[in-house]
Amino acid sequence: MPVMSGEETQAEIRKTHPAVPVIISTGFSEAQAILHFGGQKVSGFLQKPFTARQLGEAVKAILQQDRT
Repeated sequence: MPVMSGEETQAEIRKTHPAVPVIISTGFSEAQAILHFGGQKVSGFLQKPFTARQLGEAVKAILQQDRT
């Protein structure tokens, strides 16, 4: 990203909207991505490249979690 890293973006989002779900999307493995985010709350993970279907499934899973 040109201005902020994903980690910085997540931190800024949390300042104003702490409960909003965030899906990480990266070329790194899930374990590596979690390390980069240093314990920040992450709602989902998609490893690049991913399909529109995979994105839809990740969003659907998060929305279903909010209902329980």
